[in-house]
Formats: sequence, structure tokens, C-alpha cells
Amino acid sequence: MTSILEPVRTRAPRVRRQDVREEAQSSAAWSTPEGELLVEKLETGVYRLGTSGSVRGYVEQAGKVHVVLHGPVYATAVEVGQKLDFDEAVELLRELS
Repeated sequence: MTSILEPVRTRAPRVRRQDVREEAQSSAAWSTPEGELLVEKLETGVYRLGTSGSVRGYVEQAGKVHVVLHGPVYATAVEVGQKLDFDEAVELLRELS
């Protein structure tokens, strides 16, 4: 029997991290010679980069560093570099694709 003064511990339902990242919160576009590069903010410090039909990769902010991840799926994208400036991180990913 639980007394009124004892805390009841419940667990929140588990949400897979990738599911949370699927919905973009905001977006911007960069003009490049190959066309427009879309940058979408998925959550605090995580950005998805790609064209209207495909994902090129992600930029994740880790403190002052922007980690560049190449690949269409966040969970399996490969780190290809780190930059101190967000624009340089976007440029690195654009050059790889």
C-alpha cells in the first residue's frame, strides 16, 4: 500500500530520437551554383541540409564547434569535419555532395 506522502514514480513513454528530429522547426535556403540548398532546424543545435528532394547531411552544434555529418539518415551519417563557423560547416557539406 502506498501512503499519500510517498512519491509515485512513473516513466514517460520512450521516444526514439530520430522520430523527434523528423519535424523541422524552421528553415532557410542558400543559393549555390548547383541550385538551392535548404537548411532546416530540427531541434536545438541540429540542422538538416539538402535539396528539395534529398538530404545531404547534418550540422550539429557541440559547444562552439559545428560538427558536419554526411549522409541522408542522422543516425548513420558519418562525421566528415568540424568548423567553428556555421557557414563554413554548410560549405564543407556542400562541397562533398
